[in-house]
Amino acid sequence: MAADRLERLSDLLFLLLDSPRPLTQVEIRGALGGQSTTAYPPGDSGERAFFRDLASLRDADIPVVEEDDAYSIPPDRYYLPPLELSDDAQLALNLAATAVAFDGRSWSTSAAWKLGGLVDGQDRLAVLPSPEHLPALFAACGDGRRVRFSHGGRDREVDAWGLLLREGFWYLVGWYVDAGGWRFFRVDRITGRVHDVGPAAHPEPEGFDAAAAFPTDPKRVGGDEPVTALVEVDAVLGRKVRAEHPGARVVERRDDGGVVVELAVTNRPAFRSWLLGMLDHARVLAPPDLRAEVRDWLRAIAGDP
Repeated sequence: MAADRLERLSDLLFLLLDSPRPLTQVEIRGALGGQSTTAYPPGDSGERAFFRDLASLRDADIPVVEEDDAYSIPPDRYYLPPLELSDDAQLALNLAATAVAFDGRSWSTSAAWKLGGLVDGQDRLAVLPSPEHLPALFAACGDGRRVRFSHGGRDREVDAWGLLLREGFWYLVGWYVDAGGWRFFRVDRITGRVHDVGPAAHPEPEGFDAAAAFPTDPKRVGGDEPVTALVEVDAVLGRKVRAEHPGARVVERRDDGGVVVELAVTNRPAFRSWLLGMLDHARVLAPPDLRAEVRDWLRAIAGDP
């Protein structure tokens, strides 16, 4: 099939699916006529091409309905009905989609959407830059193993407890040896290989709920040593920051509406990105090492030695 006709068939399909009412041949040909690659030829040849396209859609078992010389594709007859998968089944479906490296291609995304492969209202599938880590991490979680990997430029050793999918990304949760407590690590930020270094010394506590423990603030997701940051935010964004962090302690309220807030940080890259998003409306006051780190990072971005 010629590429132009394939594109025209696709546009015809989407037009009939999206239209709130049946469309006549004249309306359809007019709607597609604005695009040179999907326009029907004028005259009888265009009419013949139009009916050939309808026949092709029907040959593919697409329910094209004709009523009073108008055409439609009822969405409830085209799309699969909700399968009402459990959260575990949806997680398994998302894992399968990423583990076999569908990698976000339109056909794989469409297939997974039709099978209900979305969890907790996500608006996309989990597309991982490094899906090769998932099998090793799942095996470590299932067998109660300790793993070593590089994450954020540092070597980490973690007693693997489980994997959690949030906002399209996989996170490993487990006992982080250096911190002496549990942490979350985003899987796509792991570089190099994942090494099995032996049995876990700190198994997952009975009743531990990773989903409930997962921080809603990305600045607190990571394996960096916890630090309390003092951030000055001016009046432009002061109210917004307080709304985003209702549990943060406001150390100082300025007369002009600005504030100084305390924030717990265990993910320094996420903290720097959040700070950069506020441009010159915020700055780090303390601690000195975090302030220096942010300053050096901004200089590197600007190319300032």
